Amino acid sequence: MKALNKLWNELTAREELAAHREKEDLASQKVELATIKEIATMIKRAQSWESEINAYVMNIRDLIDEIDRQAGEARRDYSNASNLIADLERAIVSANAAAEELGINADSIKELSDGLEVMGSLDYALSELDEMLNAVKSI
Repeated sequence: MKALNKLWNELTAREELAAHREKEDLASQKVELATIKEIATMIKRAQSWESEINAYVMNIRDLIDEIDRQAGEARRDYSNASNLIADLERAIVSANAAAEELGINADSIKELSDGLEVMGSLDYALSELDEMLNAVKSI
């Protein structure tokens, strides 16, 4: 009888161990399933981010292309405006000298004072443009 009880206890222990292992396996499978679901969710999020990042890249490329185009036009206009300032300055100096020879007060000639004013404001605008063009070089 002792042997029978011992055998019964061993069988019961084995059944309990098997049941416990089965529960562990199920728990492990649930964890693995949860991990797979998390990975699937992360994949969807990553794909969404990839799409959004690619849109940023395209937009930034378009902006850089537009900046390059605008900067090229600005460099051309900068050169033309600089030449105009030099021409205007020579014309004002010449007109001042002519007015002086004729005994006319140069300050009374509106175009001369307007010319000096526009030269100053255009020169300031060119210096701002030069700063912007230098900043654009780093892009």
